[in-house]
Amino acid sequence: MTPTTSAMSSQFKNTFQPTASTRRLNSIVRPHEKHAEVLAMPVKLEDVRKVALALPDTTEEPHHHFGSFRVRGKIFVTIPPGDELLHIFLPDEKRELALALYPEFLEPVVWGTKVLGVRAQLPAAKKATVLQLVKQAYEYKSAQLGSGRRVASKNRARPRGSAA
Repeated sequence: MTPTTSAMSSQFKNTFQPTASTRRLNSIVRPHEKHAEVLAMPVKLEDVRKVALALPDTTEEPHHHFGSFRVRGKIFVTIPPGDELLHIFLPDEKRELALALYPEFLEPVVWGTKVLGVRAQLPAAKKATVLQLVKQAYEYKSAQLGSGRRVASKNRARPRGSAA
């Protein structure tokens, strides 16, 4: 009499011990499992600060009662009081994609009638995702500055003789 498939399967499970080559193969075939814990880790403000300040020309400065990260003086992230939220200012298409993909920890940042960015709830957020969004916001703002586009300022002095 031959054993049933399930009996053979359970017997195999009880005797099989993974070898170094089996573990190496699993890390190649299923790399997401190896890093899944890191990707799903909640993000802390210190993680964001470390990444943001490592970007070229970035400073951390106050912005009213918020903190902010700026590239050459222009804001790409603000930090509301409490250190559990982050406002990340992304281009429209990246913002809409992020909101669609991560509704469990992202919501729109609305100013008047405009959606300006995403609000990340840091304790619920995925570390890798938030850090990538911060980098995208930096790249977007940096590219705007590099292209010669000027951001309007209400305090900019007008040249003499120009109409008000």
